[in-house]
Amino acid sequence: MYLEETQVKSLVLALKEHFPGAELVCDAFSPFLVWANNLRVTRTKIGTRCRWALKNSKELERWSDGISLLDEFYPFRCPEPRLGRALQVRHLSFFTKTMGVFRYRLGDKTKFSV
Repeated sequence: MYLEETQVKSLVLALKEHFPGAELVCDAFSPFLVWANNLRVTRTKIGTRCRWALKNSKELERWSDGISLLDEFYPFRCPEPRLGRALQVRHLSFFTKTMGVFRYRLGDKTKFSV
């Protein structure tokens, strides 16, 4: 989120090249949440601007052959008490996918060697 899209893409492709078949687990904000965060940072001068958002969980699959989405998890869709008042957004379907945790396979695991 704090990296530019080109930096994220470069990192993911480097991981795929060096660790074929590995799994990558990462979290990402939606474009709306990046916009809202950056607006807050501009207004309050507190925090760090986000520079990249994941529009769709399948987006990384388009970056290279062999990258495949294995799983996705959206915390705001679950009754997680640790989220406190933020959990109230789960009643608004638009907000439930503003932040997610994603698991990808990076290439063919049969090519993995140590």
